[in-house]
Parts: sequence; C-alpha cells; structure tokens
Amino acid sequence: MSGMDIGIAFFLRNPPRWRIPFPDFYREKLAQIRFAEELGFDTAWIGEHHFSEDGYLPSPMPFLSAMATATHRIRIGTNVLLLPLHHAIRLGEDVALVDILCNGRLDLGLGQGYAVGEFKGYGVPLQERGSRYEEGVNVMRGMWEQDGFSFVGKHYQVDNIRLNPKPVQRPHPPLWGGGNSDKAIARIARLGMHLI
Repeated sequence: MSGMDIGIAFFLRNPPRWRIPFPDFYREKLAQIRFAEELGFDTAWIGEHHFSEDGYLPSPMPFLSAMATATHRIRIGTNVLLLPLHHAIRLGEDVALVDILCNGRLDLGLGQGYAVGEFKGYGVPLQERGSRYEEGVNVMRGMWEQDGFSFVGKHYQVDNIRLNPKPVQRPHPPLWGGGNSDKAIARIARLGMHLI
C-alpha cells in the first residue's frame, strides 16, 4: 500500500498496581519502540501529562532524545506535547536538537491542554492556553526559519535571537495540532498545521 503510514503510540503509563522500577520501565519501552521499527512501523508517538499517579510521561523531549538514538528509520513524535506548559524558546531549541539527533525524523504534535491540575501545578492560567499555544507556535517557527528573529506578543518578547544549530528538516519538523473542538481545529488550520 503506498501513501499510508502505520504508527504506534506509547503513552508510558506505569500504574501503581503493576508498577515496575522506572529505569526498567523506560528501558522496556525503548526496546518496544526499537522492535516496532524492526517490524516496519513508520511512526512512534509519545504523549505528555503531569502529576499523574501512573507516572504518565511528564518530560517528552528527553525521552524523544532517547528514542532518536535508539532507532534509525522510524519517525518519532509527540501526540501531543502540551505547548502552553513549555517556554517556546527553550522548546524550540530542544526540538532542533532532537531533530538533529534523529537526523530529521521528528514530528511535533502540539496540544493546548485541558487538565486544570496541570496548569495549576505549572502556575499557568488555564484561560491563557489558547494564546500561549498560538504565540508559542509563532515563536518557534520564527526562530527555526529566521536569523535575527524578533517577536512582541502578550507572553513572549523576543529581540533578535539566532538559533544555532537549526533543525535538520527545513524549514522545521512537521507541526501537528491536537484538538477536536471547532475552535481548536480552526486554530490548527489558521496556523497551517496538520491535524492529529
């Protein structure tokens, strides 16, 4: 079959009832991702959540780095990373580095989040999630695509920054937007992202 990719999602949950030590748990998940690559899967996706009893993956970028170096062919990505809970400049640099480590196999799926406890824990007002999402996408795109990038918004004021090194994929890794409400889908379309 041409034109169709088959992917697999790893949500990296380690519930207390069946908990194994986290070093073993993450090592097993990386082995499963390598095996998915051997079986011919095209993509492997991970998610993000915070403060969960089951340890749902709270730090996707370090785990993506491990996936990048543990695999050779399979595309890796987030489904989804909670953009409003990240600083867009830091995340933009991390995304560029992971894209380099995997030699251009990264897909970045971004969501605005919904869990009140996650926003409270990070001290981010839930009502700002939409504007933080949009500004974050614009800041990351700007720093990936331009040298001497500047931006003035509600959440970010950026003056003449230069990202080096830049991502392998040009102008940047594919951006996917997660959402199922009309408002979220309209935002994803307005930003020119793929829908996840």
